[in-house]
Amino acid sequence: MRKRVDFWKRVYTEVDTYRGFIHDTDRPWIVYENITIKGLNSKQANRKIKNAIWNVRKNLQSAIKKKFRNLNEKEKKYSLNIKTLSSKERKKLLRNIRFQRGMSDRFHDGHSVAHKYLEHIKKIFRSSSVPTELIYLPHVESSFNIKAHSKSDAVGIWQFLRPIGQRLGLIINSQIDERLDPFKSSLAAAELLKQNYKMLGSWPLAVTSYNTGPGILRRAMKKLKTKSLTEIINRYRGRSWGFASKNFYATFVAVYEVSMNWKKYTNLQLWEKEDPLHFESIKTTSPYALPKLLKALGKYKLKFLELNPSFRKKAIKGNLIIPANFTLHLPGELVSKRDNFLRVLE
Repeated sequence: MRKRVDFWKRVYTEVDTYRGFIHDTDRPWIVYENITIKGLNSKQANRKIKNAIWNVRKNLQSAIKKKFRNLNEKEKKYSLNIKTLSSKERKKLLRNIRFQRGMSDRFHDGHSVAHKYLEHIKKIFRSSSVPTELIYLPHVESSFNIKAHSKSDAVGIWQFLRPIGQRLGLIINSQIDERLDPFKSSLAAAELLKQNYKMLGSWPLAVTSYNTGPGILRRAMKKLKTKSLTEIINRYRGRSWGFASKNFYATFVAVYEVSMNWKKYTNLQLWEKEDPLHFESIKTTSPYALPKLLKALGKYKLKFLELNPSFRKKAIKGNLIIPANFTLHLPGELVSKRDNFLRVLE
């Protein structure tokens, strides 16, 4: 596991999204090449990656055929870490060569933005009895981009799919999407992680199941008769148990360790923390018309919308009625005037 973690620390600190590693799938810490795709369109980049993988495979095949004798420089370089493997493992290794794009630029940007939310998320996790180390998990999911939207329709910093978000109590409709609210979605994430822990009995397994779902891990635990994530990674085989699932926990540990020791990494030296958001959360006691609310906010309107990103654009431009018992985040400047402000809306 330590080797996996160290590989992902390299991904998040050494190479940006214009570069990446050609490496082994099962043993990701075996890195053959560091290549750049800067200035290339997607078609050109894919061609360069395929050619690089083909070149590594060709040289590995040649080194194995020569029984690691009289090797050229590339053959020596690529075969350095595979000499002790069995012939069966070497054949598999030739099929398991992949490209991992770097994340250092996204991590750098995300780490700065994260500090707007981290202290608030930490309070949520602490009150939910979830390890506060897990507040860094959105680095893996979204780089703390509150507007993150995946191809599979996972949304927000915690990348919830609609059915899971709704099951956890988030409002998701044509006008409101609480997956976009970093504080409400963090409450849901804490609940989901706690549920996973109760089912699996281990935080490494609970974190991994955030990616895979607990069902796969329960089957693996039953089949292998173990709760060891390392054992499951090394021994379990399943259709939905792929590279991302096997490396999810190691990726989390990597971003956590870098976040705790960011001064060690030269490319993070210029990192500037954004100030934590200052606000108070309140529950509406009766329905409010959003247009009336925004008008009453005056100069605080933009700050309010930043604190309440779950309102979709059509809701902001339309006539949304905010329901009773809906949580709103009020700008800190309004906290002392809260009662007077809400009275205006009645």
